[in-house]
Amino acid sequence: MKRKRLDGLRNICYLQNEMTTMQATIEVFATAINSLPRQLRKGLVERLLSDSENREDLIDVARWLERKSEPSIPYAKARKHLRRNGRI
Repeated sequence: MKRKRLDGLRNICYLQNEMTTMQATIEVFATAINSLPRQLRKGLVERLLSDSENREDLIDVARWLERKSEPSIPYAKARKHLRRNGRI
């Protein structure tokens, strides 16, 4: 397979499999964060949580990760449940 240079990463890496610039950027950040000492990672998380928009996004991701294995609910059933409980 042809090697492809990722624009966002300049000459840092070449990959054999197709990877988007976004995926590659995420991988670089994840690697950098994982290489930090525990105390610095903790400080980074605290800094991210101090911003209300970041906090909401992180909470949404955490909830999604907790519930991603749950079976999906059909829209009509979810809507009926919400109406019955006075949420819509």
